[in-house]
Amino acid sequence: MAASGNRRPFLRATQPRQCQVLAQRTAYLSPATDKRPGEGDEIMRAKRKEVAPPAPAPIDISTSDRDALIAAYKAGVITAWKRDAERGYRLTITGRQDDYVEVAKLTKYLEKLGGAA
Repeated sequence: MAASGNRRPFLRATQPRQCQVLAQRTAYLSPATDKRPGEGDEIMRAKRKEVAPPAPAPIDISTSDRDALIAAYKAGVITAWKRDAERGYRLTITGRQDDYVEVAKLTKYLEKLGGAA
């Protein structure tokens, strides 16, 4: 049973697996493009939208704490600060690791460092 040219060989009924495979290969082909669905640019797929987690609620800094932090920054004692909801304030000091200071102890800590609080 040799196939001649471009014709497909005759498939016997005793070869059910080959028939299924051949039927699967040809069933999805579009006669106009000879492409399966999902191949090529004709079909556009919906893009996944990445949902960003909601931003945390802003934490209010009291006016006295803000004034003390600004004064310490202007004096060169600290280089940056950030309010952390769980730990208090994270203070960045030149040449040292960041320090976490409780809100209630901030002014005493800055005075100890030499900041104008």
